[in-house]
Amino acid sequence: MTFYLNNAVLKTDLYAMMSEQGMKDFPFFQRIGAFSVNAASPKHTVESLRFASKLLEEKKTVLIFPQGKEEHLEKRPLAFSEGPAFLLKKHSDVEVIPITYYYTFRHDQRPELFIWVGQAVFYDLANAREDITKTLAGAVTAQLDHQKQKIIQENDEEFTTLLKGKKTLSEWLTWWKAKVK
Repeated sequence: MTFYLNNAVLKTDLYAMMSEQGMKDFPFFQRIGAFSVNAASPKHTVESLRFASKLLEEKKTVLIFPQGKEEHLEKRPLAFSEGPAFLLKKHSDVEVIPITYYYTFRHDQRPELFIWVGQAVFYDLANAREDITKTLAGAVTAQLDHQKQKIIQENDEEFTTLLKGKKTLSEWLTWWKAKVK
């Protein structure tokens, strides 16, 4: 979905850091700008961060999932790695834009994905990486919680539909019942 979002809305020269296992399982991601990281290997992590740093020097967009792994959407606190803070210390001109995803079922059988592209996060480069990481995690947590509340309250006018799935069985039955009457 991130690559679709980039092609449809963001339109940047996007690269995304992805787990080494994910890259092995889905090698096509490499063809669309993903590069691997093995968080279990400090050496490989440093190599991946150096590659990300090179991309930032070239003014490319680098997407990092700072949790480093897939976790339940409601888990709190969000546990971020210090990789983004490491990169920010090297590239003070980089703008951090949080993108949050919220999956839910609302009124039918079809799940919905709500994506929120936030505002730039301000952080103090004079702070230690740990503090910058806490600032980033706090901003993403606040954005995700705000997004969740908007969806729960049926306040979705700030979202734009990018993709719509096929009709569900209940939608077909509703259509059919209306036709039969």
